[in-house]
Amino acid sequence: MNDFRRFIIIKKKYPLKQKMASYCLPNNTTCWPSQLDWDMFNLTINGGLAKIDPPVAIEQCLDTFLDGTLAASTANGACMAHQECFLEYCELTRLLPEEEETRILEEKSTLFSYDLPEYSVMAKEQSDVVNAILFANKFNIPVSIKSSGHNYAGSSTSKGSLLIWMYHYDFPPTISTSFQDTCETEFDASITLAGGTPWGLAYKAVYEDGRFDILGGGSVNVGCCGGWLGGGGLTTMSRFRGLGVDNVLQYEVVLASGEVVIADTCSNTDLFWALRGGGGGTYGVVTKVVYKLYPQMPMVQLFLALEDRSDHIESSKKFVEAWVDIVDPPNLDKNWGGYWSMNCAHGGVMCLNFKFYGSRQDAEDTLISKIEDWVKENKEFSIFVFEFEGGYLESYQSPQECPDNHCGSKTACELFGGITADYTGNRPTYTRPVTWLIPESFYDDPESAKQIYIGSMATNWDVFGGLGDGYILGGAINDVGTDDTSVHPALRMAANSVIGVAGTDGEFSMHGIDYLKQKIPDSAPCFNHDGEPWKLGSISEWQEAYWGDNLARLQQIKSAIDPDGRFNAFQSVGYKSIKDYNVDIEEPITLGESRVSAKCMNSAGSTNSISLSVLAAFCALATLVFAS
Repeated sequence: MNDFRRFIIIKKKYPLKQKMASYCLPNNTTCWPSQLDWDMFNLTINGGLAKIDPPVAIEQCLDTFLDGTLAASTANGACMAHQECFLEYCELTRLLPEEEETRILEEKSTLFSYDLPEYSVMAKEQSDVVNAILFANKFNIPVSIKSSGHNYAGSSTSKGSLLIWMYHYDFPPTISTSFQDTCETEFDASITLAGGTPWGLAYKAVYEDGRFDILGGGSVNVGCCGGWLGGGGLTTMSRFRGLGVDNVLQYEVVLASGEVVIADTCSNTDLFWALRGGGGGTYGVVTKVVYKLYPQMPMVQLFLALEDRSDHIESSKKFVEAWVDIVDPPNLDKNWGGYWSMNCAHGGVMCLNFKFYGSRQDAEDTLISKIEDWVKENKEFSIFVFEFEGGYLESYQSPQECPDNHCGSKTACELFGGITADYTGNRPTYTRPVTWLIPESFYDDPESAKQIYIGSMATNWDVFGGLGDGYILGGAINDVGTDDTSVHPALRMAANSVIGVAGTDGEFSMHGIDYLKQKIPDSAPCFNHDGEPWKLGSISEWQEAYWGDNLARLQQIKSAIDPDGRFNAFQSVGYKSIKDYNVDIEEPITLGESRVSAKCMNSAGSTNSISLSVLAAFCALATLVFAS
């Protein structure tokens, strides 16, 4: 059954003490380029220049709905995974029944300003990026950068800006068995990726080569080297192989001056440090990344589902006890990684979606047998185990000919050579998340840990599914020093994350996350998946929350390499608010029939004999994975 819902824009206030921008903006005719200037500039761009018309672009983006792969290549780069980010600060929108829309319109709800770029440069080669930056410098125009648009808070869009759209950058994934960085350090296997390459194309290249494995994002339509990597690069493989930033060997970057530089362990080391976790879209345009490859190895996947939800409160309490006592995150074998849901509510049933890198026997010895024994005593839960001899990338392959029901459309399957996709690419507007990192020391008192988790869930029983998703962390992530990269030091000391998502009324289930923050104050948000910076306070306050002790050095680097703030990205270091230019919305943004049910819930037959309800949950769990 289709679900009829519409987007309604609701006013909210922000506690922002903003550093104001001094850019040339489209409403300033004394400095803004003439049409002839734009036409002449277009002649220097191989990929082409496009004027963004917000109503037209938004309509095109909404038409893609749950097809994130299609959205990433639509409307000259205007589309974003979280559609409220068409508006400044991702002004809160709701998916509401039609009668609720009518009620709100009768109350004359305030409509807000678009937050879309004025022009978009389709960058196909390095000269396109350089020429775009030089043009922006000449006229003092802010620059935004986008690969696929998966940031939860709209970092890849900015009103009045010139967008450098990297999705079509013309450089195919290139595998090498010998790479030497500027330190003259030799690496056996690597892959060079263009700055806007979606993970699906990288996975396709590595899978078809047949020799290697790669650590990457869980959603194939997320860009490899934009905000996902800039935010740290968290994935289900991170406990085993570190964060994405721990796997970067070298960057090629175009700076705000237009200069092209190499950044690695021995060249432009401050920039190399900042790019590895200091946020995306603010230090330069990443045109290429050299990334580690690994020997191919088998993988085992474990699902734990709560299929009998007749007493979900008591069952959730049972699972929390098992999480603390059996899974035991700080001490779990580091070859395990994946997602967990505190109240077994992701997709309605899922508690664990774990992957083990190694043999079935080792997976059984380290966790599966313990979970199987526990399920025998707790029969409302079910366990499913699958093996992939070809490893992580084999688990992405569709078992049939690109079906049109994999949580979106078959676009990704056709583009990425049989690799299936979830709908992380373009999601309903009520799912922007808030996060908190849970330190390993939290588990020093297991009984206290259980009570705190149960207490946090108790704040959300009435908004079922609003709290509890997250990643298991630790392992190889925590083997890296807290100041070796620019991610918040708390990420290097965490055992897992907790992600709170919106309730069905469009408001966030903040109480559970707030409860955890009160009980565990000496921690931080998980930047890769946090979508509500304004919940953390002013600009200076949310920057402190995201980068902690690393913020001061990041600010120094930003000032040194981009003194004019040419790159301006919300939820990033150096962000400056643009308040003196608005493109007001004249009518509500509306969306007709939702295709969630038809596109995602019909996933039968896509993974062996696993039940339909568990498959639906698996599709939903995959949407946790972020990038920009």
